Amino acid sequence: MKKLIIILSTLIVFQCGKTNIVKLPITTKSEKALSFYNKAILEWEAGGDIEKRAFLDSAILYDKKFALAYELNDISDPIKRKEYIEKAKSLISGLTNSEKYILHIRNSFRENNLDAALKYANKLVDEFPDYYESYNWLGIVHSNRNELKEAEKNFMKGISINNNNFIAYNFLAGQHIPSGGFTMLPIEKRDIEKGLSYIDKMIKIRPNSGYPYHIKANVYRSQSQFDKANPLYEKSIEKRKGTSSLGTAYIVSGHNYMFNGDYNAARNRYKLAIKESKSADGWFGLNYYLTISFLFDNDFPGALNNIEKVEESLVNKGFSDVALLEKTSTINFHKLICYAHSQRKEKSYNTLEKIIELNKSRAEKLNDENIYSQIDAREKYLKAWVDILFGNYEDAKKSLRDLKQTQSEKKDPTALYGYNGLMGMTKLMEGSAKEAVSFFNKGDKNNTYYNYFKGLALKAAGEKELANKEFNNIINDNFSYWELAIVKKLAKEQI
Repeated sequence: MKKLIIILSTLIVFQCGKTNIVKLPITTKSEKALSFYNKAILEWEAGGDIEKRAFLDSAILYDKKFALAYELNDISDPIKRKEYIEKAKSLISGLTNSEKYILHIRNSFRENNLDAALKYANKLVDEFPDYYESYNWLGIVHSNRNELKEAEKNFMKGISINNNNFIAYNFLAGQHIPSGGFTMLPIEKRDIEKGLSYIDKMIKIRPNSGYPYHIKANVYRSQSQFDKANPLYEKSIEKRKGTSSLGTAYIVSGHNYMFNGDYNAARNRYKLAIKESKSADGWFGLNYYLTISFLFDNDFPGALNNIEKVEESLVNKGFSDVALLEKTSTINFHKLICYAHSQRKEKSYNTLEKIIELNKSRAEKLNDENIYSQIDAREKYLKAWVDILFGNYEDAKKSLRDLKQTQSEKKDPTALYGYNGLMGMTKLMEGSAKEAVSFFNKGDKNNTYYNYFKGLALKAAGEKELANKEFNNIINDNFSYWELAIVKKLAKEQI
């Protein structure tokens, strides 16, 4: 048998003279496998998900015991994904401490144990303080815990070791610039100029990547400077041609048209994005934005029509049984958004039951304790939410008591965000405006949906200036997600 070796990948950069930037050790028996792995990481950093998985598949082909290649290969088939996770765990004894800590961090996320994730990230930094990636991991954990000052400190430390630290600049930009998937600072603490400086660093590091141009365009779209954003989106499209992220480039350029009031141009871009999709998952995800465009226009029938078209096509897209259950559950959640916010009570409760049934079937097929825990909390949350929207406050509070008990057991400082948001809504609807505000203040301050109701609570409590601040923040938000689609026009009516 070929002896297992640890290969160190070294990056040379020029920064105040020639400096060796040493990356964390990677355990593999194949130089080719390592080469494919490194290519996968570059794709992962800039949004090339399909390319990333293809490179990781190649890495595994050359080394069947490449633990990190299995761990990071988030293949769309849930059963296969579970097998890859278990394979990575089975190989952990032969890894370096740094790799072990990375596996433990990621597994802690899956278990909703962010305290454990923080413990292992700190161990990584303590034992490997000269490696920029150690600080990146600690920064990522703090970001997910909504501890953004600590996250910033660690990302800046990573940058001090490697000035070409693309991941760190991306997360730092994401604290100030909406770009998807990042925990943002509260609106009053965001610094657009600082965010732009990080993005410009990303462009300098990866001038041929379309991703940094896309998030730079987001800055101008967020300020309603649509004409200034458009050429940057077009540049992102040009640089992403031939890649799996081209659909994303078309989607975000479509948002620019939509928030500028041109729904037809936006939907043409969305349809082009869907057509360009390279995978069934991509097709499904991009259709979401077409659906949401109808919600921004208060066109619930149009949204439902698109949802039904997607649902009819699901069975022909080649999804595995488990993936099909997950996608069907998501589609029904989209229906629930429409039914509940157009006050179709019977359809809302019927759809809620279907979601619960689909989620339980998926959990049984995966037979994973983490999934059981997630769907249990999700069921309590959704039941409370729907009951609130239809005035069944006593039933909602019963579900919320159960939800609080479940979530309080999780080692995650953000675990009660959803509970606090829904309790805020409940107290508002029951006429306890000040109590509602106290719950909203303990929840996710970046949740647009809850912030609308927080604005209503502040208004009812006589805090008109603070209420208008919440409403104006919503009105001036130019990013596409269902929560904003539901409340943006409602916020305008409150001013």
